[in-house]
Amino acid sequence: HMKIGISITRVVETKDVEATATRLERLGIDSLWFPDHLLGYYHPQIWDELPCAQTPTGTSPSAQRFDSDAYLDPFCLAASLAPHTKLTIGTCVTDGTRRRAADLLRSMLTLNQTLPGGFILGIGAGEFMSLNPFGYDCKSLLNNLDITLRELRALIDKVQRKDRAA
Repeated sequence: HMKIGISITRVVETKDVEATATRLERLGIDSLWFPDHLLGYYHPQIWDELPCAQTPTGTSPSAQRFDSDAYLDPFCLAASLAPHTKLTIGTCVTDGTRRRAADLLRSMLTLNQTLPGGFILGIGAGEFMSLNPFGYDCKSLLNNLDITLRELRALIDKVQRKDRAA
């Protein structure tokens, strides 16, 4: 059957996500996806003009503003939602440069067992503009992704063989 998922692009407080997950479940949404970004989507010069820069408490000049680069870790955020939702949770997307196979698999297995709706990994090559400022080698993003996917597949196959043998 067809499934519907929603990506939440701005996550700065877990309490907002818990309430959102509850509303989405009532609407019949199947999954909730979080970005894995170190930097925001929007250029700092236009950030203050955007509605997503405003706090939920108001838009007056004295209102607290969200930082354009404020993102919660999607894996930790997913874990925090376990007692609050039955939705499947996923990343949209993480990259194979910062997060390599062994750590990804450990996080995936933990979340898949912790979340009632399970966990889905969205993975990509990453973007120069988000990785370069932090010193990551961006000359071979696709190669990094290829290596991470090969390692991840080998580790998953090894885990599945152990499970079948047990």
